[in-house]
Amino acid sequence: MARATDKTTEPAAPQEKGRALRVRTFGGRFRRAGYTFGPRPRMIALADLTAEQIAQLRHEPMLAVDECGADDQ
Repeated sequence: MARATDKTTEPAAPQEKGRALRVRTFGGRFRRAGYTFGPRPRMIALADLTAEQIAQLRHEPMLAVDECGADDQ
């Protein structure tokens, strides 16, 4: 179990507020970092993700991940 002092489980930094990840699969459904994804893009605010979740999503070859503003579609 992660401790509160573990930097990989802390929320995203304040400067990331208003930023989001747009995540989709290349086909079918796929789960990573506690979320389910499909071919339609899913927006997740960076402030809602831990550093560990962000790393998992960005390094997953089954997902297309782009950083954008939370208001972008």
